Amino acid sequence: MNKKGQFFLIAALVIVSILVGLAAVYTSTTTTKPNPVVYTLSNEISYEGSQVIDHGVFQALSKDEISKDIKNLTEYYSAVNPDKDIVVVYGNQTLAQVLEYDNTGKGKVCFDVGGGECPGIDIRDVEKKNYDIRPDENTVRITISDVPYEFTLKQGENFYIVIKTDTEHGTTVAQG
Repeated sequence: MNKKGQFFLIAALVIVSILVGLAAVYTSTTTTKPNPVVYTLSNEISYEGSQVIDHGVFQALSKDEISKDIKNLTEYYSAVNPDKDIVVVYGNQTLAQVLEYDNTGKGKVCFDVGGGECPGIDIRDVEKKNYDIRPDENTVRITISDVPYEFTLKQGENFYIVIKTDTEHGTTVAQG
C-alpha cells in the first residue's frame, strides 16, 4: 500500500472540509420574549370587567352605574400600572363606550454626580379619554401603534381590553 497516497487523500479531505465550513453562510436571528405580565394583566382586567358587568346586570343597575364601575376599575388598573396604556371598549351593539388611559412619557429626570451612567426617572402623565361610539355593522376598530384591532360586538353587554407597554426590548400589545 502506498502510505504517501493515503496521507495526501486525507489532507485533501481535511482542506475541502475547512473550505466548505468557511464558505457556509450562517443566518441567525434573535427575538425578545413578549412581556408575560401584559398578557396576565389583560386576562385579569378582562375577567374583572366581565364580573362588573355581570354584577350590574344581575343587580339591575342602570347603565350609568355600570359605566361608573367600569371607569373606576380601569382608572384603578391604570394607576397601579403607570407604564402601560389601557384601552377598554364596553357596551352593546347600538352604543359602545371607549375608555383610553394613555400613560405617555413626558421625559426623564437624571441626577448625575459623576458616577457614570445615569438611567433616570421617567416622568409620566396620564391622558384620559372617554367617548361614545355607535358601531357600524357591530364592529369596533381601534388602532394602537399603527396596528388595527377589531372587536365584534355580540348580543348583550360586551367588554374588550387592549393593553400596550413599551420596554427597552420593544412594544408588547395584548388584547382580551
